[in-house]
Amino acid sequence: PTRRSSDLFNGIDGDPLRSYVRRGLLKGCMIEPQLEFFEQLRSNYAGVQGLIFKRAAIGPAPGAATLYRVRPGTPGPAWIYQLASFRREVLLSHARLVPGLKTAVVSERVPVTTFDEVFTELGAQPDIVVVDTEGYDFEVIKSLYSTGCRPEIILYEHTHLSRGDRDACLRLLIRSGYRIAVGSADTAASLTEGCMAETAVDPRCAAEPGSTPRPRPT
Repeated sequence: PTRRSSDLFNGIDGDPLRSYVRRGLLKGCMIEPQLEFFEQLRSNYAGVQGLIFKRAAIGPAPGAATLYRVRPGTPGPAWIYQLASFRREVLLSHARLVPGLKTAVVSERVPVTTFDEVFTELGAQPDIVVVDTEGYDFEVIKSLYSTGCRPEIILYEHTHLSRGDRDACLRLLIRSGYRIAVGSADTAASLTEGCMAETAVDPRCAAEPGSTPRPRPT
């Protein structure tokens, strides 16, 4: 089976590979820094073989960092609890959609691990990396690159990236030989050796039935 490494929330909402993992077609490491949703993630994949779970965020060095999230019990749509980021302004960009959000953002210290530590525990480098870190995705991809790892597929959320980071991330991937498919909120990069990288645009963005998609700020 193909190995994956993912930043995943609870393993249901917004997880594009859930059905493949549940069928045992993928194995690897699943990463989530928030304790409550880490426990949900582990529970939602209970009984699936070949998985490692880590309660942590990915960073350039091991330690701890401040994560911004929505206070538990805050009234609003279900997707507000998917909003957690190292960048407070990313959460506040949804304020027009969630009344009172500005006063509902809280911070907490979360453990940080590195890709090197994940790969050591996994015993291999992954073939697929899924990143959804609310505006921190380019930093995660740069951390991935610092290890020398070039997975066959990288899936990441671009919607919260600045224009500069979005363009820089695409340039980095294209120079490395990835073919790029850009959706409305997410980007897929597929490594193609021996040929020029191509860029395609696909505005469709599918979510697994039963998951809770969230609107994107405009």
